[in-house]
Amino acid sequence: MSHWPLILAWLLVALGAPSLAEPATNRALPGAPALQPTRSFKPPPKINYREPAREYAERRQGGWNFFLERELAERQPEQADRVVKRLEAKLSDVLRLLPEHTHDRLRRLSFFVMAGSNAAAGGRDSGLEFFRRTDPDFHPRLDPRWRGAVVIYSAKNYLWQNDYWSVQLLVHELSHAWHLEQWPEKQPDILNAWREAVEARLYHGVKDLNGTILEKAYAAHNQLEYFAELSCAYFWKNEYEPFDREGLRRRDPGGLAMIEKMWGIHAPPPPASPRAGKVE
Repeated sequence: MSHWPLILAWLLVALGAPSLAEPATNRALPGAPALQPTRSFKPPPKINYREPAREYAERRQGGWNFFLERELAERQPEQADRVVKRLEAKLSDVLRLLPEHTHDRLRRLSFFVMAGSNAAAGGRDSGLEFFRRTDPDFHPRLDPRWRGAVVIYSAKNYLWQNDYWSVQLLVHELSHAWHLEQWPEKQPDILNAWREAVEARLYHGVKDLNGTILEKAYAAHNQLEYFAELSCAYFWKNEYEPFDREGLRRRDPGGLAMIEKMWGIHAPPPPASPRAGKVE
């Protein structure tokens, strides 16, 4: 059994992506520009965020709780102001995409914004990550305050993301939060839909927006990423097939039905489990 927390360590190259200019429903992808958003993965560096203890400057803005690494807030106040303003704006965009009944729960999350790889105590140069409430108990390098929290590892990197990725990253991580704040890792509805999709190879040999064939899309990685990636396709957009909600309906109707059930689209979602967030 692995207790490694949910990780989306994305080295992102986001060029020519569409902007958030459409309402939550009926979001058709525009014509493909010359350069499309892509992502690649690299192993994250092993940074100790627990020792020495990090200091934060707390900000409450737009109904969200932000904790800025203090050296970012004090040494780069303009960048700190910009990243909080952008996160607030993009989180507001994300809430417009997601069902209204999810908003109160998601607003309880904390957002830790780090100074990046130039931090005096070290850091990462990119990536966002959701940590469930128990993760710091199992990982000695995690800040013990990172419970029920989304960590933005580099303010500079998040500001660099275009409008597509700045929303995509948040939808993905908030989807992990929606899942693990209420249900266990192996919630049967999610696990069974993922297994059926993998058995049918629905996410093998899919095209990305550039027309490149992906041997195995990230949705096939495990049931956790399956839920988060399909949530992106349903509520926002995806950079590989299925690109949007209608594409998901055609390619993976079982996955679409699971997303609608767990997000409570047509009826209340399953009740929260006492095993919420359990590592299995």
